Amino acid sequence: MICVQELKLHLKGPPDCAKVHHKAPRKPGPRRRTRHCELRVARQKRLQPMEQLPPEYIVSSKKQHCGIPTLHYCVAVSADSLYSYAVKHSLVHKLEGHNVETVRYCGMLQAIHKLKQLSGAILLLEEPLWKADDSFLVARYSNYSYSYHMNKKGAPPDDRVFDIVRRELATTSTPKWYQIAE
Repeated sequence: MICVQELKLHLKGPPDCAKVHHKAPRKPGPRRRTRHCELRVARQKRLQPMEQLPPEYIVSSKKQHCGIPTLHYCVAVSADSLYSYAVKHSLVHKLEGHNVETVRYCGMLQAIHKLKQLSGAILLLEEPLWKADDSFLVARYSNYSYSYHMNKKGAPPDDRVFDIVRRELATTSTPKWYQIAE
């Protein structure tokens, strides 16, 4: 007959044997977080722009127009890069005189017009919802006008258009959906 003391020793095993400990799951380290972010970005890049939007933001008919916020598929750029692009390509003169802001904004619009010609796509200059002094958005289309832009004959693909915009303006930002100031 085995006493309780021996039973405990028998179940535990000898004191020198290694016990199997179940460790609590560790928090992901910086490498693992970075890899997770890279995979998420790669997955987003594989999706078409309208597939990135939640279904409640997709407008498929004119009846759905009420209550859905307008989102634009854009690349964020700085006002300085747009204006310097316009000056570099002789679209406007350098800032002189008392109408500095007007000349600067006209230069930004001229830069967008030049980018339209280069890419062959409809591009818009939009102001973001957040109030940043030097940030603007070069928009391709919105969730309301997507079907018009994509069904237009000879419309270039998004990746080609945004590659041209990024190359010409020397920016590395990726196209995303933004809500603009109205």
